[in-house]
Amino acid sequence: MNLLKKKKKKPQPINLILLAVSMLAFGGLGMAFITQMETQPGWIWSELERQYPMRLLTIQADDLNGDGNKDIITYIDIDKLSSYDEDEIIHQTPEFGAIYAFNSINGAVLWERDFTKPVKKVFPLMDINNDNILDYFVSLSTVDENWDESDPNEKIPIIYFEEFENFIIYGASGTNKVTENDFPDFGIIDLVSLDDPDDLVDDFFCLEIWNGTMDINFKVNLTS
Repeated sequence: MNLLKKKKKKPQPINLILLAVSMLAFGGLGMAFITQMETQPGWIWSELERQYPMRLLTIQADDLNGDGNKDIITYIDIDKLSSYDEDEIIHQTPEFGAIYAFNSINGAVLWERDFTKPVKKVFPLMDINNDNILDYFVSLSTVDENWDESDPNEKIPIIYFEEFENFIIYGASGTNKVTENDFPDFGIIDLVSLDDPDDLVDDFFCLEIWNGTMDINFKVNLTS
C-alpha cells in the first residue's frame, strides 16, 4: 500500500501496464483453449474436380442417414471461366448445376441431383412433410449456352434474371415437393421461413431480384 501511495502522481502508466497484463493473460487463455482442439481424419471428394468451372457452397443438414451425426449439403454454381484455367477444365459450359448430400463422417454421397442450370441458392426451410428433417428451397438460374466473352481474360455466364426456376426439395431424399402454385420466376437473393401459429401453416418470405443484376445495388421485392 505504501508503494502505491508514493506513485499517485502517475496513475496512467500503471493502468496501461495493468491493461497490458490483462490482455496477455486473456491471450494466454485463448492459446490454451486452441491447444485443446483435436483434429480428426477427414475425407476428400473430388468427383467433379476440374470437370466444370464451378464453385461449391456448403450448408449443414440434419441427420439424413440416421447415424446420429449432422450431415452436409453441397450445391454447385457456375463461376466465371478464367483464361488461365481454361486448358484444365473438361466441360467448358455454363449449363450445369448440382446438389449433393454427404455423410459428414465418411463423405459417402447420400443423394444427388444434377441440373442443366447453375444452383444459385439452397435455403433451409421448416420440416414440411413431418419426417423430422428440414426441407429446402432451391433457386436455379437460367443461363445462355454461350459465355459472355467481352473480357479477354475471363468468360462470364449470361444469366436470364427473369427466368429462374424455384422449387422445394425434401431434405431426406432431394426429391421435389409438388406444390399447388408455381413460385415466381425471379432469382431469390435471400429467404427466411417463419412459424405462423394463427393458421398452423408455416410461411416463408423471399427477397427477389428486380432489376436484372446480383450486384450490390440491386432492387428487391419481398414476396410471401
